[in-house]
Amino acid sequence: MPIAPAWGQANGGFGAVGGTVMDPDGNGLPDARVILSNEALGTEHAMDGTDDGVFYAPTVIPAAGYVLKVSRKDFQSWQSGEFEVPTGQKLNFNITLHARATAGNSEPIGRERGVNDMQQGLAATADMATVSETPSSARRLDMLVP
Repeated sequence: MPIAPAWGQANGGFGAVGGTVMDPDGNGLPDARVILSNEALGTEHAMDGTDDGVFYAPTVIPAAGYVLKVSRKDFQSWQSGEFEVPTGQKLNFNITLHARATAGNSEPIGRERGVNDMQQGLAATADMATVSETPSSARRLDMLVP
């Protein structure tokens, strides 16, 4: 049985979403429940964070309209706004949750940072808006390459 190493990059044809759930001191929060959903696609991917608060979804269908929800027992929940997952790229979220008992007026914080894991050179990514503007009636980019 062949064994392949796990790489921290998005698989071809997909995007990826990952990140870390932390407390206000910057320590990873274990057992955080992370849900990545897209209402338009009808998808929902539930993940449990590691002992260090890390979560990762390596094969996400590229599209706009994704929402990330994070919850953990005894902590405030957090929800992102809608975002787009581009083909071949990883979005990384750093999320800080506050304990419910000490939260007061503190709001949970989440920041998104795009990570380009694509090899540089002749490769380029094109979102659906760009592809739909191509002159080809079949909307295929490979027809435009000499």
